[in-house]
Amino acid sequence: MIWQAAAAQGFVLVTKDDDFLELAILRGAPPKVVVIGLGNCRTAAVAALLRSARDRMERFARDPHASLLKLP
Repeated sequence: MIWQAAAAQGFVLVTKDDDFLELAILRGAPPKVVVIGLGNCRTAAVAALLRSARDRMERFARDPHASLLKLP
């Protein structure tokens, strides 16, 4: 349901869940998927990563050929 809603609304999914990674590989966009690869960490670490990758994520969202972005 989340996948379908994100695709219908033009959202970019940001996740640490491997299920969405697999769906992105199998189905492609839409929706586009950003995968956070930090493992078990504090919310502050995820927030810092997202802040530092803002420009990269914005370019990814605008790229019509991109469907998956993995952040370290």
